[in-house]
Amino acid sequence: MATKKSTATGALYKSIDKPKARKAAAVKIPTAIRKQQDHRTVSIKIGVTIFPNDNTRINEIAKYMQDQTGELINKSDVIKLALRGVHLDKRLIDIYNEFKAEDGRKHKKGKR
Repeated sequence: MATKKSTATGALYKSIDKPKARKAAAVKIPTAIRKQQDHRTVSIKIGVTIFPNDNTRINEIAKYMQDQTGELINKSDVIKLALRGVHLDKRLIDIYNEFKAEDGRKHKKGKR
């Protein structure tokens, strides 16, 4: 009669010995750019550092959207909403100057 230890060990050896046939067929997509299945939409993955107040605001927007739509919304979608909903006017410059002062770092002027 096999014990649990020997059965588990045997299963481990079997899993190690199995060839990994699916790996050879996999297509590697760069992590920065991921194509959707329909190949019409390309998304770009970015990293963003935010302040605690900004995270609180993200959570407030997500809660508001959930209350209004009944759907859960993730941080990525909240950021997309903010980007698409912002008005390009003088207030945007004021907000930028506010978080620049909060940040405390010097920002370079000129082209990126």
